Amino acid sequence: MIRFAALLSVLLLGAAPIQGARGLDFDANRLSEHVRILSSDQFEGRGPGQPGETKTVEYLAGQFATLGLEPGGPDGGWFQTVMLHRFTQDGTPSLSVSIAGRDWPIVYGNQALVGPQRAAGASVADAAMVFVGFGVHAPELGWDDYKGVDLRGKIAVMLANDPDFDATASGRFGGEAMSVHGDWTHKYLEVTRRGAVGMVWVHDTASAGFDWPALQGFWTSPQLDIVRPAAETDVAPITGWLRGDTAAALFAAAGLDLKTQSLRARSRSFQPVTLPRTRLSISYRVKREVRVSRNVIARLPGARHPGESVLYGAHWDHLGRGEPQADGDDIYNGALDNASGLAGLLELARLFAAGERPGRSIVFIAFTGEETGLLGSAWYAAHSAFPLETTAGGVNIDGLPIIAPSDMKVSFGLSDLQDILARASARQGRRILPPSPWKGGAYARSDHYSLAQAGLPMLFAGSRVAGRDYFEKRYHQPDDEWSPDWDWSGAIADLQLYRAVGLELANSRRWPRWWPGAEFGAIRDRSAAARR
Repeated sequence: MIRFAALLSVLLLGAAPIQGARGLDFDANRLSEHVRILSSDQFEGRGPGQPGETKTVEYLAGQFATLGLEPGGPDGGWFQTVMLHRFTQDGTPSLSVSIAGRDWPIVYGNQALVGPQRAAGASVADAAMVFVGFGVHAPELGWDDYKGVDLRGKIAVMLANDPDFDATASGRFGGEAMSVHGDWTHKYLEVTRRGAVGMVWVHDTASAGFDWPALQGFWTSPQLDIVRPAAETDVAPITGWLRGDTAAALFAAAGLDLKTQSLRARSRSFQPVTLPRTRLSISYRVKREVRVSRNVIARLPGARHPGESVLYGAHWDHLGRGEPQADGDDIYNGALDNASGLAGLLELARLFAAGERPGRSIVFIAFTGEETGLLGSAWYAAHSAFPLETTAGGVNIDGLPIIAPSDMKVSFGLSDLQDILARASARQGRRILPPSPWKGGAYARSDHYSLAQAGLPMLFAGSRVAGRDYFEKRYHQPDDEWSPDWDWSGAIADLQLYRAVGLELANSRRWPRWWPGAEFGAIRDRSAAARR
């Protein structure tokens, strides 16, 4: 039984708890009030493991209870415990390069980074460095950057993103927007499988999606990962980055031209290249400790097929308290990202609970740890409270518009869910546009991706959420704060579409399928017997 500390938090903020009225329209005032509360300084930026976590998860559980939903946690409560490892560098890593037996100067932090991912620490001496292009192995697309090269005991050096990055025309990887084959984890596991002792990426702001200072800040900070089975922790211990100009100079010192090699990497005929007479030595220590966080799960049982589900998700976490800004503000409030998504999740729950009970159950999940690596959704994918095999599909909400409606963009679909969204959008008189080519990879940077990797058809779409000023000055900054002047009409229009997708799924006997060629279709097909 929860203590409903969230209701106390609301009272401390000088507001009454939001009640679950029975109207069937999305309510701009409710959306605004949820965001105002969840992004207030009282919630301290909603950092996992920080004081704001308890206030946040109990607020959400209290709202779900008020709406009349059932607890959906695996133990019959509102919460799913998420076990995390927290990795912190223990001292400054040691890093050196030699070329033809002579030391080649390199400065940790300014020119190169290595970091604590899943390993407890690592030490490798005089490892050969092999340039493997984009590090892509995609036999279904006829693409293999490795060509059978022996990586055992070596460091794989690779470019960020996938071979279509910056291409003038769409190729095998779908154009400029990063595909699954450009995803960091995808490549990391591939080089591990091939026996490499590590991987080092060549940094480029456009292809990586973030500049070097941002990378520095993240890579030198404590990092989190879910506690994984032993088999999944047996991975290459060395992970890191070379700044772009440093990598170019290193290649030149070894007698290679990075630009020429990068151009060759855009072709299927690319051959891996060992940097001649070049050896890399790295040593670092990591402190590892176990932390606990929580997903919040609520359920509306289906009227006819309660054992089958439709999932709605949004991450509750933001960055918590961090580096103070010039004005002394150290609370990263996360109003648009993602208190707005939580507000939408609660409004969807209210409308589903108030309307006619759908055939399939509706599951609402507020995930932890999205900002630190999609951790809550990864945990749910591995330990689902309701079987993914009999979950028809899901919708992920990561930021709602705070401006007038615009046409929808699908950042991740690739399944029948995208067709359902297109039909619902047409009824609204809105178009579905091709995804904007965010080269840094919106494809893999929110919670839909964890569930898709487990085979579940997921939808991640939305209209333009804010103006350029937000992304230039407030995104992931303390200034991402609530305003009473936000325009909620775009959010309501998007939520109407998300509800339409869920209603069609919940009242259907169909099981959405991945489109032919989608990366996760084969995973879903393995559980087909559970859906007969």
